Amino acid sequence: MEENRNQVPVELYGIFVSETSKGIAPVVVLKTSEDDFIPIYVGLGEALSAQRGLEDGEPARPFTHDLIEKFLDELEIDVNKIVIDELENGVFFAQLILEKKERSIKIDSRPSDCIAIAARTGSEILMEKEVIEDAGKDSEEIKDLKDFKDYF
Repeated sequence: MEENRNQVPVELYGIFVSETSKGIAPVVVLKTSEDDFIPIYVGLGEALSAQRGLEDGEPARPFTHDLIEKFLDELEIDVNKIVIDELENGVFFAQLILEKKERSIKIDSRPSDCIAIAARTGSEILMEKEVIEDAGKDSEEIKDLKDFKDYF
């Protein structure tokens, strides 16, 4: 695949919880090599699945993302990368880039699903620079987030 210089590699920094006056909200945090942190609020199911993907071992029962990984593996389809490519009105958008032999397949996806899949496959996560500029935080701005495992 062709390299896009507007895309920056990010790593899955962790799964956290934001405490608000209305309750708690799961947050996936991505991090750039420049120490920009990008919080993405996700549903509880996706947060649990992403956390499960980070852990070693087999689950007693598979999550949906475990099944997706198994389907891809059985069909000999590789997850080339995921690209978080847009932020519109506070909503992130992503593309799941798959490869089978010489064919590349781009699938519009929710970032939370892409991240849960990448946590299992070790696939590269990329983010458009413009999205990082719009959503990036410094470490001080995310210091109040709590570790997800302390809650679930």
